[in-house]
Amino acid sequence: MQAVLMAPGVKDKKVLAFKRGKGKDADAGVTALIRDIVAGGARSAFHVFDLAKVVDLHRGWRRALPDVRPCYAVKAFDAAAALGMPPMRVLDIGGGFMAGRTFDEAAAVINRALERHFGDLPCVEVIGEPGRYFAETAFTLAARVIGKRTRGELREYWIDDGLYGSLNCILMDHYVPRPRPLAAAAAGEDTTAATTHASTVFGPTCDSLDTVVTGYQLPEMSVGDWLVFDDMGAYTTAAGSNFNGFATSAIKIHLAYSS
Repeated sequence: MQAVLMAPGVKDKKVLAFKRGKGKDADAGVTALIRDIVAGGARSAFHVFDLAKVVDLHRGWRRALPDVRPCYAVKAFDAAAALGMPPMRVLDIGGGFMAGRTFDEAAAVINRALERHFGDLPCVEVIGEPGRYFAETAFTLAARVIGKRTRGELREYWIDDGLYGSLNCILMDHYVPRPRPLAAAAAGEDTTAATTHASTVFGPTCDSLDTVVTGYQLPEMSVGDWLVFDDMGAYTTAAGSNFNGFATSAIKIHLAYSS
């Protein structure tokens, strides 16, 4: 695993490789970076990475996280103390927190890790950046079926948004699409009870990479139907493009006044 560390007073990004069995090298790398920061006279914080991503990407050691010493934030605090720097007073654990069940799981693990490694430092203020947590569930994407092909029991659909548009989050942000037909979504129906077919959903562009889901179970659909994608409020249209002439969906803003 690599972590990119950036700080004022340091000319270039410092990329540290943290490999299994290389704990001393990782310690030395963090110490060297902090020494560079001090030499540059910087007083601002430096960013290591989002702790939430560790929880999300390394599910296998969620339970062990509170007992794992090679936590980069811990290394930074230890290295600063070893260099005789004044005690650090703010720990920013970053963002990437997802709403729903995963947020509760991440919070529980992070709280245990904070208590274990920073419980004896009452002067440390812990802050986070939960932008995704607030924005994610605020938007739902509705994409229209603009093409269909039947191959035996297999179904292929083309929709008017894809990986070069709002759904770039599939490639760039680990979003797991779970499309549902609009009628079923509006009625709150369980589509698993309906007859379904293994379906592939493509975006509108000419690139074969523009594939939203493959082998996904969907009921029979027709051109003109709509698919709904939940939790599309974070890092979606903001990173979309106009590739092949397909623009991302416009977001209309409506102001509501209340007394």
